[in-house]
Amino acid sequence: MITVSATAVGVPFNMEMPKLTDTMPNSSTFVLIVLITGAIIAIVAAKGYNAVAKVANWMSPFIVLAFLAAGIVALRQLGVSSFSEFWNIWGDGSEPFPGQIKYTFWHVVIWSWFCNAAMHIGMSDLSVLRYANNAKVGWTTAAGMYVGHYMAWIAAALLYAVYLKTPEAQTFLSNGAAPPVAPGRWLIMQ
Repeated sequence: MITVSATAVGVPFNMEMPKLTDTMPNSSTFVLIVLITGAIIAIVAAKGYNAVAKVANWMSPFIVLAFLAAGIVALRQLGVSSFSEFWNIWGDGSEPFPGQIKYTFWHVVIWSWFCNAAMHIGMSDLSVLRYANNAKVGWTTAAGMYVGHYMAWIAAALLYAVYLKTPEAQTFLSNGAAPPVAPGRWLIMQ
């Protein structure tokens, strides 16, 4: 998750985004941003549960609003004004790249569920919850991660759909290549 965060932090610095085929860091900027982001996360975590809870309580509303805003902006840029229009562009998915499977809305929903399952079924969040004051705290993290991950994945898919309509992405498509996963500055400036 630190490298995922680093790609978001790297956009304003015009960082070259890692590709799906990269097995090693692709730039010193990426390495530096990962180290700084990881250090900030480690410092907050080292201060204990109360510090993590305080940061989470401060950041959570902003993150949820950012996901919601990103989804709304993307829907407007896609020309969607009703649920039926949304479902027309996403419900059944569009034609995939040659040799790839077709992704629909339900693929994204199930993928989001698996992202959460790794935390809750795999009990990875216990590293944070072991410092909790009572057992009820587990419900807040579960609810927050489910809402956050669903909103994040759906908003990301919508933003990528907007990016696919850009001249930059169309150049990749016309050459038979899939556009990069992170669209870079273009989408942020829209």
